[in-house]
Amino acid sequence: HELTARVAYVNFDGSKALAASETIPLHQKLPEDFISQICGETISAAQKIVDWLTEES
Repeated sequence: HELTARVAYVNFDGSKALAASETIPLHQKLPEDFISQICGETISAAQKIVDWLTEES
């Protein structure tokens, strides 16, 4: 059996993300924790799906 799904998650404030990124100079990389600060709930939800799909039954 095969399960195929396409999932899109956009559970973050885009305006907040852009505003936060604009405080960082263009020549500088985004901090390592930038994505987790801005998109933490999305990352958590994706990890829960991965955990569910990979759990042994």
